Amino acid sequence: MATTGQKFGFAWPRNPRPNGASVLFDELLLPDEAIARLPIRLPWYRSLPMSCIEGLEIAIDDETVPADHVSIEIAGTPRSLADVAQSHDAVWFVLDTAQAIIQTPAPISPGDHRVSIAVTLRIPYSDPDFRPFRFVQTARTARTVSFIGRDS
Repeated sequence: MATTGQKFGFAWPRNPRPNGASVLFDELLLPDEAIARLPIRLPWYRSLPMSCIEGLEIAIDDETVPADHVSIEIAGTPRSLADVAQSHDAVWFVLDTAQAIIQTPAPISPGDHRVSIAVTLRIPYSDPDFRPFRFVQTARTARTVSFIGRDS
């Protein structure tokens, strides 16, 4: 699914891992006024099936975006968070950038905004018959960004 529309500019220091977090986002794209796209990187050292994504929480200006307003696009295929659990055949490759697609309740206004994200992953490296435990990791990061308007 190709992204159409305008790219909006945000300015912040380029620090890919603020506070030691490994979720990377360097820009917030807004194809239209009601949808924001947030490029994110896999916060794990190996590729994982999409079904290992157990949570994706996003907040803009300390207002949590409801889960039903967030979807994730990997390799050009968008999926709702509810559908991700059944996406066993799709893989989030470690070098690929995913897009978190956010339906915003109101247009984002120019000025400073706080954007935070938490990605929870289930790591499938244990044999449940041999070692019955769940290995779950949550990576969090947040940045204050300055919305400077539409790019020309």
